[in-house]
Amino acid sequence: MAYPEDNCFTINEFSKKVGLSAHTLRYYEKIGILPRVQRDWSGNRQYSDGDIHWVNFIKCLKSTGMPIEKIHEYVGMDEEEPGTIEARRRILEKQLVEVRDRIAEYQHYSEVLEYKLAYFRDLIARTPSREREERR
Repeated sequence: MAYPEDNCFTINEFSKKVGLSAHTLRYYEKIGILPRVQRDWSGNRQYSDGDIHWVNFIKCLKSTGMPIEKIHEYVGMDEEEPGTIEARRRILEKQLVEVRDRIAEYQHYSEVLEYKLAYFRDLIARTPSREREERR
């Protein structure tokens, strides 16, 4: 919701600010994960600073691998409704566990690559420079 102290942005301005296409923003609004977008007197979308924060949160959830359906479920819960606090917390906690699992997996991949690179560095260091030139 736009408040008097908020800046108002057209869809093109907003698109540049959040790094999403106008098409994607319209899609998010259509499927209900970008609710309550304000309109001016002629029906043009007007985005606010608060909308920037919300879109960045959606992008964060998507970047963590959360499916659109789960984002939609989260958005569908009224943030002002005390009864949804626990459900929203569980959704975010579950996603955090998945992110941490993925981080651990990537840490393992990083270690494997470091090991392999150390092997190649050692191999190169032991190979006489003339032989290395001939291989190129």
